[in-house]
Amino acid sequence: MLSTLKNMQDLWLFTTRLELVAATVELAQAEIGDLSAFAGLLNVPRPTSWPPPLNDEHSQRSFLASLQKAEPRAAGWNLWFCIRRDQRELVGNAGFKGGPKDGFVEIGYSMLEAHQRNGYCTEAVRVLIGWAFQCRDVQSVIAHHFTRTGAVDSCNGKM
Repeated sequence: MLSTLKNMQDLWLFTTRLELVAATVELAQAEIGDLSAFAGLLNVPRPTSWPPPLNDEHSQRSFLASLQKAEPRAAGWNLWFCIRRDQRELVGNAGFKGGPKDGFVEIGYSMLEAHQRNGYCTEAVRVLIGWAFQCRDVQSVIAHHFTRTGAVDSCNGKM
């Protein structure tokens, strides 16, 4: 796992097939207001379908509000955008519901339907869990999911 911090607001994680980009206020605003600008900021083609399942404008606005309140040291403890590296394509998102509290962080994830069952979720979650455990305040990572789908169960079962 390689992470690069260009400044306090720019954080990336890389896996063999994915690039994960930590959400910023600018990215979250573009995701809500201008999908073409959002894609441009991530240097990917405009997705034909966005957001991924279980995400909607309400959840996008919630993440934006969280980012707007966050201090710079909280970078990474929110939403991450998952990009397939070989074809520079947005495949989904994953991330945390805030920083560590009482030793725990909660992780969530969703891949676009066209990119499910390719191992992207497992790959993204593994690198995020590894990143989280670099923080001495994290003792455990928990995940909940709202629907019982084979793709979600498959990802949870591999962690």
